[in-house]
Amino acid sequence: MDKEGESEYIMAKVKLDVPRPTKEKVAKGQPIYPPIPDSEVLNCIDKVWQELGTDKFKNVKLAMPKIAENIKKACKEHYYRSNPKKLYNFYKQYLERMIT
Repeated sequence: MDKEGESEYIMAKVKLDVPRPTKEKVAKGQPIYPPIPDSEVLNCIDKVWQELGTDKFKNVKLAMPKIAENIKKACKEHYYRSNPKKLYNFYKQYLERMIT
């Protein structure tokens, strides 16, 4: 310390890079749940494949309703928000992985 009581160190304040929160419209009294993780969606698709078998699973008309039903159950069980727009894309990815 100096005679005047000042320190020899330089003081600086570090500003953290914090992401800005996303704004979402909330219906009155409705909770906002986090979106369902991709791993959980793929897990539900895998369960449907095990139920139906490979031949029936490749039929979109049979597989997609069961996948949606399983994802709905998982969302209720774990308090997730489902994203129905991505379901078909996940189904296609799963089929491509099965073929190769």
